[in-house]
Amino acid sequence: SDRQQFESAMQLFQRAHDEDPTSAAPLISLGILSYTYRQDPQTGIDYFRQALSRPEGEGESELRRACYFHLGRIYTLGRDFDMAQKSLMKAVEIDPGYALAWFELGKVQFQEALLIGGDDTERRRDSLEIARATFLDGITALNAYRERQEILDLNALPFDVELPFSAREHN
Repeated sequence: SDRQQFESAMQLFQRAHDEDPTSAAPLISLGILSYTYRQDPQTGIDYFRQALSRPEGEGESELRRACYFHLGRIYTLGRDFDMAQKSLMKAVEIDPGYALAWFELGKVQFQEALLIGGDDTERRRDSLEIARATFLDGITALNAYRERQEILDLNALPFDVELPFSAREHN
């Protein structure tokens, strides 16, 4: 069952953390499972903070940005928009090309703008404009990511014609 698989995953990541307490990856996985599967946001926050409290090693910026991204999502679920924005901003400061974090940040700003009550239409309009600009930053980041992608055409591999037979015909 799904429950058994999630519990097994939790145990696996806990064992991985116990074997190498210096690694952030198991803590991040435990944090994600805590707030998504177990619906325990505080435990998720604790795991992410524990991962972030470790000294940053080489090549760990993706792990740190993931922590901040998921912290932002947890704070959004709790409607703590200020903390959500701070966390998501840290994620995009680490990686300005992190389109998913830009979109999540735009959603937070949009939700916050919608909650502005009363006749404060100017403040609401300004807040919506900030959210719009953030979404555009996300689109820019996504477009830049797509431009860096290389498309591989399996029908036009340069070495395919050099083979004594067509690999495509035999597979």
